[in-house]
Amino acid sequence: MITLEEKEVWIRRYYPFCESYMKMALADRNKIPQLEIRLDKGSYTDHSIIHIGISELEENDEESLLRSVLFLIGHEVQHVRSTSQRAWMYGMNRGFQVILEEYADKTETKRKVFRKEADYEVYIKELAAKGFHISTNSLQQFVHFIANSLEDGRIERIRCVKRPGFKDYMIAFRGRDWKKNEVEPSFVQNLDDPRTYLLLVLNQILNLATMSIYQKGFTKICPIDSRPQILIHSLMSDIAAGVASANCRGCMECAIAICKKLAVEIIEASKLTPLEELLSEILSFLIEECGSSSFEGTDSRNEETSSGSSGVLFGKSELEGELNSSQEDEKNSINQKNHSTGDSPEKEECMDGLITAAKAASDDEIADAVRDVYIGERLNKKRKEDFIDKEKAVDDDSLPDLEDVNTHYDTQINLNEEARTYPANERMPFELKGQANVLKRKVEKIFHNMQKPILRGRRTGQLDAAMAYKLAMNQMDCFMKKGEVSEFDGCAYFLADNSGSMQGNRQENCCKALSKIEHAFQDVMPLKIVAFNADDCYSVRHQVLKNWSEKVSSNGSYNFLTHCYANGGNKDGYSIRVATEELLHRPERKKILIVLSDGLPSAYEKNDGEKDVNDAVRKARKAGISVISIFFGDDSERSTFVKMYEKNCIITEPEGIDAELVRLMKRFCFR
Repeated sequence: MITLEEKEVWIRRYYPFCESYMKMALADRNKIPQLEIRLDKGSYTDHSIIHIGISELEENDEESLLRSVLFLIGHEVQHVRSTSQRAWMYGMNRGFQVILEEYADKTETKRKVFRKEADYEVYIKELAAKGFHISTNSLQQFVHFIANSLEDGRIERIRCVKRPGFKDYMIAFRGRDWKKNEVEPSFVQNLDDPRTYLLLVLNQILNLATMSIYQKGFTKICPIDSRPQILIHSLMSDIAAGVASANCRGCMECAIAICKKLAVEIIEASKLTPLEELLSEILSFLIEECGSSSFEGTDSRNEETSSGSSGVLFGKSELEGELNSSQEDEKNSINQKNHSTGDSPEKEECMDGLITAAKAASDDEIADAVRDVYIGERLNKKRKEDFIDKEKAVDDDSLPDLEDVNTHYDTQINLNEEARTYPANERMPFELKGQANVLKRKVEKIFHNMQKPILRGRRTGQLDAAMAYKLAMNQMDCFMKKGEVSEFDGCAYFLADNSGSMQGNRQENCCKALSKIEHAFQDVMPLKIVAFNADDCYSVRHQVLKNWSEKVSSNGSYNFLTHCYANGGNKDGYSIRVATEELLHRPERKKILIVLSDGLPSAYEKNDGEKDVNDAVRKARKAGISVISIFFGDDSERSTFVKMYEKNCIITEPEGIDAELVRLMKRFCFR
């Protein structure tokens, strides 16, 4: 069995492949969700995120885990393509209403009229006053499970048609769950228990919708004339119609019909057991044991529809013929089905054969995927090693001699520059990455235009298509010439305050702003980003978020936010002097130092921190370094902070750090 630690390694190794698999499946969509694979339970999508939890997946090797994850991704992808918010919400709301309407119609002596939404809430309160343990939330949970079961079955059948290889993944995944989740024999003595009864019914709806067969062991413990059997067979035609529906709205109509037929049973059960507690236990059991994914709908305007199901999935279907069967021969149909499709050793053998065949059919595809992942991993490792060797040959990230820095202080100051000790594998959130990509494209476009200026209106050179009309007028100034390429010769150093006062919102906004700058500018100039604080007056710590020659694919600044926390004081003057020495040892012509802080220096014995900062800033500027400070602290310290830096001091709220940093970097690069 793969351990959680091994699954964590698996996520890092296979995430790029799984992300590509998802993007290919949604390549025709304008908006592609972000993929999340986490060590938690449950899989779901809200159309902006596809979340896959793998902590509960019991797999023996990484190939089997990949097969299961690809099934779950394909499942959620089809939700994005085929489940629309409007139809989904209609099913949720109408199903809830129908349960109350049907129960009132069958039990109230005086006809109950529901004209508006508030009437349903009033009726729930009336039932509660009569001793029913019921609430709006509990009924909505019940409707959600029914609708989700049918919609899961429908979209999986569509996926099998659209992408035939998905069927093998589904059979392997669902078939394994079928074998594992057999009905407990003890249920025979407890069929009158509302918990047992509802658990059986819901389990059959889930199994019939997603696999077209009963739960393993169901027909052994439930005779033909038993209450669960009769109820399930009354739902058969609705389940079959729901999973075969061409669109989400049709499926929701069938789910509503099922809710109507179960209305009396579910509300009557609340007399004996609090319904919310009962449903919570049932649904959590089903989700944990059966691996059912949940769906939270958002708008999907281009809903993908299907004209039919994918045919037989798990041998002989219990739903076969339900769409054409009439109510007159329903009893005969029930008898025939129980004699022909009851649980037997042959049926389990058949399931084993289907699972084995499905795995064999997908083995080549999975093996190719694993091979590609490992080849890609080796190539990336080789490229990284080559890049590091090349950068080391060109640029040394080690600190310069700081003897001159220490001469400004009466006592020896110990600097501890810490490289990253945690894996930088946390990917930027979808929204933040999108904003960073927009900035990066703008920066690249500006640099491209700056490096290759075009001289127009010339009489010689290459014909300018935009000026070709001048030839007809015998004007010869219709040529252009590309100017000489001039590379940007500059570097930037960022000092971010990491003292205790930065905890919370300030650190989050600061690191997110730095992550955008890092993403957008790291390919066009050398950057160094450091978080500084002080343990005491004599010990300064610099934590390197990104070093000069380093290129962190998952973004060093964002990973620092997720792995580290702010603490201690700050010795700003010393940190500025260290940054100045590093910049003076850089070969670039233009140099900028940006200091981000929320307060005044604190790690000084004689309260001379403000003077030390002022002297350090003056020395840096005298050496030709542009020093700019961004202050986002309390108003009471604003005037003192401005005096320390004298000029180029920007005052903003934490939320404004982002915009100010972008503006500064554009001005530094392009003026």
